[in-house]
Amino acid sequence: MHLGFRERPSNGSGGLVVGVDSGGSGLRIALADAATGTVLGDRASREPVRTGPGGISAAHFLEQVLPAVRALTEPFGGRPVLAAAVGAAGMATLGDELRAELPGALAAAWGCGGSRSRPTRSPRTRGRSDSGRARSSRAARG
Repeated sequence: MHLGFRERPSNGSGGLVVGVDSGGSGLRIALADAATGTVLGDRASREPVRTGPGGISAAHFLEQVLPAVRALTEPFGGRPVLAAAVGAAGMATLGDELRAELPGALAAAWGCGGSRSRPTRSPRTRGRSDSGRARSSRAARG
């Protein structure tokens, strides 16, 4: 399924970046040129990533993401995936398994350096707990 991004040809030979958004309505994946930000392709699955005792299932996430990224990168030959950004609904409370397993699994799959970066929060939510965000949302609604 196409996400509606405008695809523009890239004649670059540099690296690629992957963006993944996982939520209750499914999974969305985009591939872009690292130097220009040009979106080169995208994929979507309507199947939400399952949850289990460890929270969001890293195995099910990888079952959906790795083949999609393989298909997206194939037309670009040996261009390496340099970075990935993953957003997942419930990551703060259900993301233990994802945080533990994804950095190494993605590094192994894409031949990256394998450094484990720390998950970040957006500047808007940084430093606030989930309950603080809920209180703020309720207050904003009146």
